[in-house]
Amino acid sequence: MGQCRSKKQDLASLCL
Repeated sequence: MGQCRSKKQDLASLCL
């Protein structure tokens, strides 16, 4: 589907 990236700057992981 998409990619899940979690960074220190982003508290929430973006899973599209």
